Amino acid sequence: MSELPTVQPGSVNVHVPHKHKGGTYLRRHLGIGAHKGDRHAARLLKSHAIAFLGEFAGTTLFCFFAFAGTTVASLPATSVTDSGATANQGAVQPSPNTSSLLYVALSFGFSLAVNIQIFAGVSGGVFNPAVSLGLALIGAHTPVRAIILTVAQCLGSIAGAAITSGLLPGPLNVRTTLVAGTSIVRGLFIEMFLTLLLMLTVLVVTVEKTSIGADAGSVAPVSIGLALFLAELVGVFYTGGSLNPARSLGPDVVIGQFDTYHWIYWLGPALGACVAVAFWKMIRWILFEIGPKAAGTPEASKMLLEGGGGGDAAGNGLEKAQSNGADLGRTTSAASDNRSVVSVVVPPTAEPEDRISMLESSNQRIEAMLRALTSGDGGSHSPGTTAAGSLAASGHRKMSTDAHGTDQLYTVPTTGSSHY
Repeated sequence: MSELPTVQPGSVNVHVPHKHKGGTYLRRHLGIGAHKGDRHAARLLKSHAIAFLGEFAGTTLFCFFAFAGTTVASLPATSVTDSGATANQGAVQPSPNTSSLLYVALSFGFSLAVNIQIFAGVSGGVFNPAVSLGLALIGAHTPVRAIILTVAQCLGSIAGAAITSGLLPGPLNVRTTLVAGTSIVRGLFIEMFLTLLLMLTVLVVTVEKTSIGADAGSVAPVSIGLALFLAELVGVFYTGGSLNPARSLGPDVVIGQFDTYHWIYWLGPALGACVAVAFWKMIRWILFEIGPKAAGTPEASKMLLEGGGGGDAAGNGLEKAQSNGADLGRTTSAASDNRSVVSVVVPPTAEPEDRISMLESSNQRIEAMLRALTSGDGGSHSPGTTAAGSLAASGHRKMSTDAHGTDQLYTVPTTGSSHY
């Protein structure tokens, strides 16, 4: 029998044996080695397994359709560089075939958007080790989960490249290489800036739940796909448009060929993800840590949009909101009102000043009506034969609006006269 934690009567500190302090690292972070009945470790292991399988399947499908589209665009008659037909004599680099470049960019953008929509609820639909790194830096993923996803993404890219090579005739022409005239340093920074755009899009439309990315969750896959599409339009010609270390690894493993500058397709996207995370955190710090006093108020934003007009009204509105104690932290997106990206502050709704007087006068009219209906001498207007009298006689409850705000039960006397 292993020693179990015990508590002595009157003692404050509880002695917990070392073996019971959270278990081993593998059990706490991977769920491996969990004993029977350890539900947390079992759920953790199941979660990692589902995420691994979902990320592997999603990356495989994403890479297959993207690589297949690139293969079609890279056929000799529709080569991306089209060096045999339109290359300028003596040019440092071949002339691009923009139709083929557009075809490749669309293939990657659409493939990413569709597969994110499919696998977002399974593994998150990351498909990119650089994005996994960025999500781990902001705390959306644990380091262990990020490593698991990265391994699945690399294996999925290899599988996607192998399927493309086996199904489609001809060589697998989907490797990421630098075009003639593009140096290694330029290629590194091109990949960094392209990944910066993609990572910022992921952070804004999937991670941010406040006014930055409000009402954008339903179009997140489309937004991320468009970001990749835009980046591919620029990057495919110069660097192959990787933005994804796994995307570059898969074809190189299947073909068995690695360039000496292959490392830029790992370092470039990693730098882009880090810069995007740093910029995103800075924006959040300005907007939510410093507060509206430093970042500007909706009234100030309205003044800027209107070109300075309505300054007095904006200033009066700001002073009124501050005097009423408006909750400046409670923001909503203006997209639901005027489809603008400017966030608005919702002040508390002010009650009409004459509301109490209106209720009091209404109560007085009701009381006068009851007196008139129940003051008759029998007949058809007696309390027992009129609807109003029956309601009053049965004890109609009405909320009084006096200063004490108490409930009063108004009853009608059965005699011919009423006294209040």
